Amino acid sequence: MEILIVYDSFFGNTEKIARSIASAYSGHSVRIIKAGQDGPAHTGCPDILIAGSPTRAFKPVRSVTECIKKIPAGTIEGIQTAAFDTRIPYDRIKPKILGKIMSLLGYAAGPLGKMLVKKGGIEASGPEGFIVMDSEGPLRDGEEERARQWAGTLTS
Repeated sequence: MEILIVYDSFFGNTEKIARSIASAYSGHSVRIIKAGQDGPAHTGCPDILIAGSPTRAFKPVRSVTECIKKIPAGTIEGIQTAAFDTRIPYDRIKPKILGKIMSLLGYAAGPLGKMLVKKGGIEASGPEGFIVMDSEGPLRDGEEERARQWAGTLTS
């Protein structure tokens, strides 16, 4: 089985999650591409395509969305897809009004998942969020293990 993980990361938290997801697929062919730096995401035809982004301004970062937009029509038709993000929980966002706005507008994984489905992918799992304790991190204890467990559900 071939797995492709496309992500971007500002402070290293999303990259840690992407690498944790990749580690769940020992014995399989796994490619990890940092969006905008490591070439196009549409080379080859994976069995599973996973996209991840930090949540910035209530959405995925531009490098990841641009990478997905560049996938040619039909390339991922029928391929299992999943999306994840890193996020600060609503109750930790300051000022509190921004946390309330965040609860209404959401996080990056939802829009990423929709983009993948619009490109023809089949949603293997609903969007998943992994918690960072502050804008620069660190990840909440246990999130890397939770990412490995989540990745395991994509192939079951």
